[in-house]
Amino acid sequence: MSVLVTTNAQCMASMSCKDDVTGVHYNDGDKWSRGCMDCSCSQTKRLLKICHTMFLGYFTPELVFPNTIAEEVMSNTILPCKIIDEAKAATLPSQRVVRIYTNDEFSSCCSSLFTPVGVHEDCVANMVEGECRYEVVNVETGAECEHPYGMIGKK
Repeated sequence: MSVLVTTNAQCMASMSCKDDVTGVHYNDGDKWSRGCMDCSCSQTKRLLKICHTMFLGYFTPELVFPNTIAEEVMSNTILPCKIIDEAKAATLPSQRVVRIYTNDEFSSCCSSLFTPVGVHEDCVANMVEGECRYEVVNVETGAECEHPYGMIGKK
């Protein structure tokens, strides 16, 4: 489950790059469209801890864990090790140091749809399915609205 945060009436943000509708997990820099929304993904590699190890450093200088377990890795409940700082790591042979990272994710989706505002009470704004646009029509006749109105959106 991802948490969506509304940033304004036209955009929303999430701390995940997984599209809950399609199940696709996007990568850093990816852009995609979902309905009338244009979305993008940003990922940042974040250091969780530096470990002094006896043998793991011979196989890899770094490990990357999912952000879903980042707190447990940092608190040393997952992959416990002797945690050291950069100054101490600099004094050790490289095979004795492993840096543990996670990838933090952020995605944002903004509407490509321009939304009518200030529509007169004689008229109604109807979304045209599949076209990402509204038509503003007279409630009684269905003809184009003869009263002025505005459109807001992002492009």
